[in-house]
Amino acid sequence: MGTTRVFTSSMNASDTTLWMMERDPELRSTVTAVALLDAAPDRQRLRRRVEQAVEVLPRLGERVSSRPLGLGRPRWVPDPGIDLDYHLQTVRAADGDTRWVLDFAAVLAEGGFDRDRPLWQLVVVEGLEGGRAALVQKVHHALTDGVGAFELMLWLVDASRFEHQSPGSRPLATATISSGDPLWKVPAIQATKAVVSLAGLLRAVGRAAARPPDALVGTARAAVSLARLIAPTTKRCSPILVGRSTRWHFDVTELPLVELRRSAHALDATINDVFVAAMAGALHRYHAERGHEVATLRINLPVSFRRPGD
Repeated sequence: MGTTRVFTSSMNASDTTLWMMERDPELRSTVTAVALLDAAPDRQRLRRRVEQAVEVLPRLGERVSSRPLGLGRPRWVPDPGIDLDYHLQTVRAADGDTRWVLDFAAVLAEGGFDRDRPLWQLVVVEGLEGGRAALVQKVHHALTDGVGAFELMLWLVDASRFEHQSPGSRPLATATISSGDPLWKVPAIQATKAVVSLAGLLRAVGRAAARPPDALVGTARAAVSLARLIAPTTKRCSPILVGRSTRWHFDVTELPLVELRRSAHALDATINDVFVAAMAGALHRYHAERGHEVATLRINLPVSFRRPGD
């Protein structure tokens, strides 16, 4: 697989929290993507692409190593014995329709990651109707986010069977992939299940003490906001969205992008605004059809701070 890397790095605060949550099957942070292909990919060519990806993106060849006694954030360390036969597999669909692929992807997503291996898997599903195939990608959220997983998928496969683009020429050819810095720089989320670091908060307050009063207010608001986000929820807004399950279920709804853009333009909004409004409306109807009128619902909404080149 090339030269052995000795570089190690500690997880950032937000990725540490996602990694610790992995121990609870009901809170696993698994990013799963399904790409439908018009034909089964050439196995050897796809393997070469994956090998190149591991070389270009070192994080794909690293596993997580915990600190002794759980003190401090876990580290990313090279896995010298990475087994591509484990990370890249091929299966044949028992049923040739898309429903089988989605059910297969859901079962794959339900399972936890092998904590002694890099946190990703690729499975090629062959035998779909019309000679089609699918590529199912599973990555841990501490490795990358949904946008990064999508970019990786585009990097591995061609948009056209006639597009023989070299992987190294694609925009993703950067040194690392990561889910990014935490939303707040202070205080840090330490390696426990969503516990605010008192030491980090004190350091933040100490730094802010040398700033103008408005900086103190901003730091305090960030600390309160972070604490509110990760605090255990004791009061539920919904009377029917209760309980959790380790079962996953995937479905697909397709909408032309041009229609979403048209709706957003008419409302002087963004496509994300339309998406959130649609989800809120759907949840409202879901409750109303079951005889419940709710005024408030709580959601977690990821916000991307990516810049060109990330």
